[in-house]
Amino acid sequence: MKRICYALIFGTLFTLGINVASAQNPAVAPAIKPKVVESQIMFKKTVWRRMDLNERQNKPFFSINGEITKVIIEAARKGLIFPYENDSCLTRMSMDVFEERVAQEADPNANQGNEPDANDPFAQLNQQQNTAPTGPLWIPPSEFNILQLKEELYFDKLRSRMYYDIKSVTIYLSATSFYNQAGFQKPIASFKYEDLEKLFREIVPEKAIWYNNQNLAGNLNMADAFQLRLFSAPIVKISNATDRSIREIYGQGKKGIIAAQQLEYELINFENEMWEF
Repeated sequence: MKRICYALIFGTLFTLGINVASAQNPAVAPAIKPKVVESQIMFKKTVWRRMDLNERQNKPFFSINGEITKVIIEAARKGLIFPYENDSCLTRMSMDVFEERVAQEADPNANQGNEPDANDPFAQLNQQQNTAPTGPLWIPPSEFNILQLKEELYFDKLRSRMYYDIKSVTIYLSATSFYNQAGFQKPIASFKYEDLEKLFREIVPEKAIWYNNQNLAGNLNMADAFQLRLFSAPIVKISNATDRSIREIYGQGKKGIIAAQQLEYELINFENEMWEF
């Protein structure tokens, strides 16, 4: 009888130890995602959102030396995650192409007119000392300040609620960047969100920090911040037969902005009205 009591006590203490260890190490806790059966999905849409990291609400994702784009690009260059050609994430991008896109473009006229005088030995010496280091010069991560999120929006009639499931994240180089000679918003690479979530939670949790300006004790992992939707990202496209963006359908400028806000409100109202069914 005593052996049985000792076994029960030991088992209880062992279970408590596991729970305490899990609570002390929340960075590796798996994300809680409901398993939604396809037959229980009553409504489904694919939505694209534009996330400006310089916007005030998104600044916690873009703290100095802790930029989300820096975390992603460094991980991709180390081979921890794979870049893809587009947000469908079906075709992997080669590392040569990826590194070319995140490197500064070489200026073909940079060395013209700077040849040293053949008769001046000091000029040749200065030329050797001022020679630029070999290897590519990387674009500062703060220049990659635009993200595009592709997510699936579906209504689960079993739980009577709407779910947002992010599928991919695409990094863009801003059109106004000094390093963008193209003059338009330039796509760099796309990444599977499930790979990014694993990166944030398990591989580099000490770097993937959502910075809380009001309370440093309230800093979160970036994956948790995405799950809690602590970001601002207006809709730029909703799945349609012609695959056109909101601006292409409703027009540029103010009309497109108002249309995007109206579509956002319509999705919220649609979720509320689904309770009537």
